[in-house]
Amino acid sequence: LITETLSGAEPADFSGVAALRPRIGFCRTPWWSQADDATRGMLEALAGRLAAAGASVRDVALPADFAALDRVQVEVSAYEFSRALAWERCNHPSLLSTTLTQRIAGGLKVTRAAWVAGMAHIERCRAQLADVFRDVDVLLAPSAPGEAPHGLESTGDPIFGLAWTVLHTPSLTVPAGTGPHGLPLGAQVVGPVGTDALTLQCADWVMRHAR
Repeated sequence: LITETLSGAEPADFSGVAALRPRIGFCRTPWWSQADDATRGMLEALAGRLAAAGASVRDVALPADFAALDRVQVEVSAYEFSRALAWERCNHPSLLSTTLTQRIAGGLKVTRAAWVAGMAHIERCRAQLADVFRDVDVLLAPSAPGEAPHGLESTGDPIFGLAWTVLHTPSLTVPAGTGPHGLPLGAQVVGPVGTDALTLQCADWVMRHAR
C-alpha cells in the first residue's frame, strides 16, 4: 500500500505468491562478521528451509567495490543532509536535537572532493548490480547485526541497510525468529532497482516459510 501510494505504481498482485518458486541469492554481504551468532544461524537455517520449500537458493558474493559502501553512504548522506538543513541550523539551532546537531557537525567536515569521490564510487557499484542479480530474483541478506534493541531510543545499527539505501534497490525486512533475549530477528529481502512488486511478492513468499 505504501509503495503504491508513494510511487503511483500498480499494486503488487499477491494472489499467486503461494505458487512462486523464487530464485534467491543468499548474500552474506561484506559485513557478515558483524552479525551475531543468532543472526548468522537463523539465516543459514532459513536459506535451507527456503530451498526445501521449492526456491532455488545459491550463494551470491558482492563485488569487491561494495565493501566500502557503508562508509561511502555515511559520508555522502552526511554531506547532503547537513547542507539540506542549512536554514534550520543557521536560524533555529537551539530547536535541533543533540543527535541531529552532532550529525550535522560531522557532515560539515565532509569535503566536496570526498562527496564527489563517494558519488563516483556509488555509480560504479550501481553499474555492477546487473551482474549481482543476473541469476537470481532477490537476495536474502542480514537486516541487522542481531535482535531488535531494547527500548525506543534507537532502531539499532543500520550497517546491513546502508548499501541498499544508497544503491536505490528495493529492500524490506521480514520477521524470522527471535534472538537470545526474545526480541525479533529479521531477514532482509533485496531486489533489483525498479522491481518493487516482485521484491514484495518474493518477500511475502519468504515470510511464509520463515518460521
